[in-house]
Amino acid sequence: WDATPPPPNRRVTFFLDHDVSDLSKLHRSGRSHGADESMWRYCVLQPNSLTSLSCDVLSCAILVCDLVSIPYTLAWNVSGSTAYLFLTSFFWTWDILRMRLTVRYEEEPRETRRCERQHGDRCLFDLALLAVDWVSLATVMLSGYGTASFLRV
Repeated sequence: WDATPPPPNRRVTFFLDHDVSDLSKLHRSGRSHGADESMWRYCVLQPNSLTSLSCDVLSCAILVCDLVSIPYTLAWNVSGSTAYLFLTSFFWTWDILRMRLTVRYEEEPRETRRCERQHGDRCLFDLALLAVDWVSLATVMLSGYGTASFLRV
């Protein structure tokens, strides 16, 4: 798709998941049902903005760190840093929420429905990985107390 947004009089906006928040109340014309339209403008992230690009580059950097550190820790039984676990858990949670607030421009309604279905399927996998991340963080945090022995894998 073209990276330039459509003109203001032909703006077609949809959100990747319409059940997540009140952002779904925006019509296809980009206007909301109520008078709070200006508030939602700040909750939307344009996919071709510098902020979105910076977040994507940061996501790639943290993903590369994860891809290197996880096999290293598993192979040589090296204990990971608790701060790193906190950082990655919070970052991936924020990243999933950020992807929910990313707006897409589509010209054809069939493409809109197809993208919504694809994102909905991928979201379950992302949430499962995120749950594993948070459980591993809880295991590390509670390992000294003996109450988390049932959470050990």
